[in-house]
Amino acid sequence: MKVRSTYQVDFYVASCILKVFTYVYVKDAARAIVAAANLRGNERGTKYLVGNQRLRTSEYYQLVAEVSGTPAPRFEVPAWVAQASAKVGYWVSARITGRVPTAPPDLVRTAVSGNLLFDGTKAQRELGVEYTPVRTAIEEAVAFVRASS
Repeated sequence: MKVRSTYQVDFYVASCILKVFTYVYVKDAARAIVAAANLRGNERGTKYLVGNQRLRTSEYYQLVAEVSGTPAPRFEVPAWVAQASAKVGYWVSARITGRVPTAPPDLVRTAVSGNLLFDGTKAQRELGVEYTPVRTAIEEAVAFVRASS
């Protein structure tokens, strides 16, 4: 993950800033997977949704800006421009550069198509998942990237 290339953007996708997504710290998700795998009587593989922190995209970008000290996006682009750019970027990465695209089409499609909300209390109740604040996850990611640069 590159905070600079991923988070230092100067625009929002116009239809995304009010979308709400459920976030989870990756270490919490990993602990939930291990707990589910080790849960006695879960041989059939009960499914769990993991996450409990909801933020609008604009709130997420503002939090990243606050933690990283970089400015939040200032401009909006229409969703169709973002989707077209993602497809072109994917084509270029697949056929020319060989690099993973910064904004793959499926990610952009998810971002512009609607809210992604779910309730992770079942995982909390049955697996003992304790959710770490999103801010903590972002602080750790920013510190990791800075230390790696």
